[in-house]
Amino acid sequence: MIIYFSIFYLCLVPGCILTFWLFSIAGILPPDHDYSVIKNEVAEEQFQILTQKADELSNMLEFPENLTIAELPRIAQDTLELAGELQQQFQEQQELVLSLRNRVEEETAKASEAQRLAKEVQSLTKSQLDAVKLLITEDAKTEANRSFRTGIVVSLPLGIIASVLAKIIYSKLTSQTPQ
Repeated sequence: MIIYFSIFYLCLVPGCILTFWLFSIAGILPPDHDYSVIKNEVAEEQFQILTQKADELSNMLEFPENLTIAELPRIAQDTLELAGELQQQFQEQQELVLSLRNRVEEETAKASEAQRLAKEVQSLTKSQLDAVKLLITEDAKTEANRSFRTGIVVSLPLGIIASVLAKIIYSKLTSQTPQ
């Protein structure tokens, strides 16, 4: 009996992955996560690395009389690389700031729209409020029914297929076992 359940769960995992994939295609999944915080943390780490490189170059150039002519091309190359990396970091930071500004503008627009709607809701009469409540309730029912039907359409066939596969595998395992 334990083998049957373990085989069933082995068949269930691909079904769950398939369901997740189908839901993502249907657009039922939540929106993507905002990775600007992670990007900022990575940028801070890169900034620390670049600061270390700049400090190393500053230390080397602190006493120029101790430098040899053979070290100068390497120092010049390191300086050029550091300048390029700083320029790339600067561009990435500008892109991040631009994306955050766009997000702030979007959120501000959403907030002002919400304020406008709140003012409209406050000015509604009792009959208008009842009509809005009915509309929201009907919309919620429609969405719940759609979600339920989608779940049934996806989950039921996957469950049946998983059960049949588990039954077939279990029957083959039990028939191969010496009695």
